[in-house]
Parts: sequence; structure tokens; C-alpha cells
Amino acid sequence: MWGFDIDGCIVEIDSLLLKYIKELYGYSLEGTDITCYVLEECLPLSREQIVKCIDKTIADVDNLFPIPGSIEFLRYYHLISGKIIQFITARWDKESTYKWLNKWLVDIPFDVIFSKGRYKIDYINEFGIDIFVEDKLKTALNLAQNNIKVLLLDQAWNQLKELPPNIIRMKDWGEIKDYYYCNQKEK
Repeated sequence: MWGFDIDGCIVEIDSLLLKYIKELYGYSLEGTDITCYVLEECLPLSREQIVKCIDKTIADVDNLFPIPGSIEFLRYYHLISGKIIQFITARWDKESTYKWLNKWLVDIPFDVIFSKGRYKIDYINEFGIDIFVEDKLKTALNLAQNNIKVLLLDQAWNQLKELPPNIIRMKDWGEIKDYYYCNQKEK
């Protein structure tokens, strides 16, 4: 069974986040300025300011869009596997999360686990997930250490030259679909 992170994997959050950073704090930043996952380490904002911008971004459901190919893959995965889409996210805004997912995953069954304050591995083991799509390097490394195969969606903040063998870097959802297709063919 596969599992999926949301932000940075399914939802393209950066553009809108940068808009709110400019609107609220006057900083004009580019996507290339986001070079680390812990945003206050690479942006000129405090943790509280970052959280405020993230809150506004996630709540702005109508202006958040999927990462190209993500929704198409989730439809394909559900069609071929017959399984519900299992999300595990560190998001804390449940209402906006469900609103966004219901908007984009019409007629596709899904479940969301909000892992804030716990490690994703706890839920991954509980639900029998053996492949997880993630963008946060620290989480990917933790999952890999616990024998979970990770498809690491390539982002500026997750660069590391040498990855453990059970982390496979994927440049986009087309590569993820090819990987899924090839592994289904072998079964």
C-alpha cells in the first residue's frame, strides 16, 4: 500500500506562501529562496511569522493548486489498486485540508492522518504502508531507517548527494507513475 504527504507533494504551496509573505511582511521572495524545509532557517522571518503565513496559505483553498500530475496519478493509483488514498500530513488545519481534498479528489476515496506532534512512521506501520511519497528529507531518512521505501519528490530543500538505497528520488509525478506501472507489471 502507498501513502502520500500533502504539501510539497500533492499541493503546490510555495507560490501562495510567497504571496502571503510579501503581503504580510513586505518581503519579495522567489521559489528558489526556499532552500530548506524549516523556513525560518532560510527566510528572513520568525517562526511565528512563518506559521501565520502558512495558516493563511492553507486556508486559501481556492488559490491552492495541485502539483502537476499529482491528481492524475492519485486517480490512476486508485483505479489500478482499488485502494483508498492514504494521506499522512503534518498540517494542523483539518477543515481547510478536507475542503481542498474534496475539491480535487471528487469520487476518489481518501483518508487523512494529521501527524502533527508525532512521527509519520508510527502511522505508516499501523496502516501497512510500504511505499511513501514525501518531500521532506528528514522524514524520508527516518522512514528509510525503518525499512519503508520512499519516493522523494525532488525539491530544492531535500537535496542530498547520497541517499540510502530505499529512498528513490523522483523528479515529478510522471516518474512516479512510471515507477508504479513497472512495479505493478512485475507482480
